[in-house]
Amino acid sequence: MSPSDAPVRVLVTDWEFDDLGVEIETLEVHGLEVVHAQCRTPSEVIEAANAHGARALLVQYAPIDASVIKGIPGLGVVARYGVGVDNVDLDAAREAGIWVCNVADYGDEEVATHASALALAAARGLHRADRDVRAGVWDYKRARPVHRLSERTLGILGLGRIGRRVATLLGPYFGTVIGADPFLPEDAWPSGVTRVSVDEVFAAADVLTLHLPLSADTHHIVNATTLATMREGSIIVNTSRGGLIDAAA
Repeated sequence: MSPSDAPVRVLVTDWEFDDLGVEIETLEVHGLEVVHAQCRTPSEVIEAANAHGARALLVQYAPIDASVIKGIPGLGVVARYGVGVDNVDLDAAREAGIWVCNVADYGDEEVATHASALALAAARGLHRADRDVRAGVWDYKRARPVHRLSERTLGILGLGRIGRRVATLLGPYFGTVIGADPFLPEDAWPSGVTRVSVDEVFAAADVLTLHLPLSADTHHIVNATTLATMREGSIIVNTSRGGLIDAAA
């Protein structure tokens, strides 16, 4: 077999699953060969890819920065488990002509359900009551204030697939639902959600849930300035990326 006839190798850089049976079955039926490693650093990705002669990467958390893009000759595709691609240097990939793909609908239902559960638990003070009971204390007054959600405002920042599903799940509990997403066209805007600006969603929400990708524009979108505009006692639920929030602020 000549080098040109050899199957294209796909390196799974890292994974948390029980096995790679699905990946192997899906790719090998198309004549691709799957190899794998558990890479945590760019240098480990480069070493593993070149050792196996990989021309495509299937990535979970491994950082695919400019050094990786430049360090793997013949690399053509970087595919990421999940929606976010913030661990891939998109500019470097674009410059090198490398395709970057994601799984656009990965975990929609699970993330929306989890965000809704967190919002309800926080609004009802369950975390405080749980800590007290585990410490042998019971005093329901310690969980206060607990407000009627029918008198509260739910804010959703980011109305993509997950944000819209959260609106459907949580909307019936709240008196008012508002949302901000400058990129969503009007004809895709969900019914029952009042469209407001990003500044307005921070200022008006009693419970604010974040559903944004992490980018240069959204990094630390929750910061000292936006927090200062929020209502006292308001709640933020973040099931997106940690970098959306300036934790120190």
